[in-house]
Amino acid sequence: MYIPLLNSSFALTPDESALALLALSHTTIEHQLYTAMLNRVLAAQTAIGAFTVQSLRQTSGVRSAAAIKRGLLGLAGKLSVEEHHAVSADGMTQGKRLFHVFLPQEIFARRYIASLQSKPENPVLMNAPREQSWQGNLSEVIKRYGISCREAEVALFCVQGLTNAEIARRLHIGEPTVKFHLRNIFTKCGVKRRTELVSHLLTQPSSAKQVVEVELK
Repeated sequence: MYIPLLNSSFALTPDESALALLALSHTTIEHQLYTAMLNRVLAAQTAIGAFTVQSLRQTSGVRSAAAIKRGLLGLAGKLSVEEHHAVSADGMTQGKRLFHVFLPQEIFARRYIASLQSKPENPVLMNAPREQSWQGNLSEVIKRYGISCREAEVALFCVQGLTNAEIARRLHIGEPTVKFHLRNIFTKCGVKRRTELVSHLLTQPSSAKQVVEVELK
């Protein structure tokens, strides 16, 4: 079977900001699996890799076979990976599942095309709050930083690159109210300016709860 190599202009490391934001749309288990799969294909300089439950147990730290299978379904549903069902003539893929593992930048573009998320000119961004993916990101930011729902909305719009005026129009509030929320956000996140806030949101590790998994016999 043909496994396409990444072309020479293709970055061998994902955009770290995009990867951090992508984590907000994955569950903890999904992101563990995605990171393990991404590292595998990047190391091999391919877009497609063959994976088994056992190999993913070893590389992702997820021990439950059922959790791995659910996680792979979740990643496929969120357009982070895509399964290939072709099998090579020599049978080397027997017992393995082939997945195209997309870079974070590619995932946001795929989600945009599917009308799930993102704007084409900035694939790291979320779309309107009505989307389920936006609600998931809001919940994660609220939990991670201990800020209010409105403050989380303002913070995520800052990540999108919106101005105070644009945020005010989007949320149907006045600019002074946006500035008030920003001051509170800066204090809670320990930053002094908008650029520091964006960097903080994109680079801080997740505070997601540890998931206790039961190993199936």
